[in-house]
Amino acid sequence: MEADVLGRRAAVGVPGVRKRRVAFWRRLLTVFAYVIVLFLFGIYILPLLWIVLTSIKPQELIIVHPSEALAFVPTLDHYVRLVTEWHFLTPLLNSFIVSGATTVLNLILGVLASFALVRYRLRGGDFVSLWILSQRFMPAVAILLPLYIFYNTFGLIDTYLGMVLVNTVATLPFSIWMLRGFFQDLPKELYDQAEVDGCDDIGILRHVILPIGRAAMGVTAVFAFLFSFNELMIPLVISRTSTETVPVAFSGFKMQFQTDWGAAAAATVVTVLPLFIVVALLQENIIRGLSMGAVKE
Repeated sequence: MEADVLGRRAAVGVPGVRKRRVAFWRRLLTVFAYVIVLFLFGIYILPLLWIVLTSIKPQELIIVHPSEALAFVPTLDHYVRLVTEWHFLTPLLNSFIVSGATTVLNLILGVLASFALVRYRLRGGDFVSLWILSQRFMPAVAILLPLYIFYNTFGLIDTYLGMVLVNTVATLPFSIWMLRGFFQDLPKELYDQAEVDGCDDIGILRHVILPIGRAAMGVTAVFAFLFSFNELMIPLVISRTSTETVPVAFSGFKMQFQTDWGAAAAATVVTVLPLFIVVALLQENIIRGLSMGAVKE
């Protein structure tokens, strides 16, 4: 009798022990995950903090022993020189103009092209889409010589039109691929219902696709803008002082015998800060757009 009682008590205690063990391992894994996240966050954030510190250090204290890295009086001299000596606001404005116009063209042409690929179900449409995307993989150096000859012949060197056109050609394949994936994931019933309501293809695009595809188009716009903004190789060849962009201007900080680290750090902060603010404000739309089509019924 006593053995039965003890056996029942042991049986009752086993699930409690298991639950405590499971809870312990869950807490341990949670702590481990937080440690990994903090470690990765530190890897990404420390270089940015170091750039910010460099941008407000006196010139003579930029390259010192790590033990003296924080022993300085902040100064804004590098930001002042960035405007007065390097005239950095001009390439910054050029980058925003060129990238903004490129983004608008990407959305217009990308929406039309991707909608046509999905709507009309062309024979070999998947191959055409893959071929379009493959153009993004072409190295810029492969087209520099013919591009320069073409632009020089038609007077497009150092013009906003030339910069926008070549950036649009470079970023459009990725935009079409992104938007095509979104259009493919839309239920066919949406198109059928719009046709029953009397909409033609333009009406479907205007009244159905565009309203529900704002998040996807927002994500595409962000990628197109960043790709265009960060392009270096092609602007280095076809731009001059009038249309010089930020990546080209950055190459000027490395002079023949020295590098202006203070001005380069200040330019990095001035360039990254607006982009960081825009991405932070659009974070929810970016996540929503990237997750569209991830779950299918």
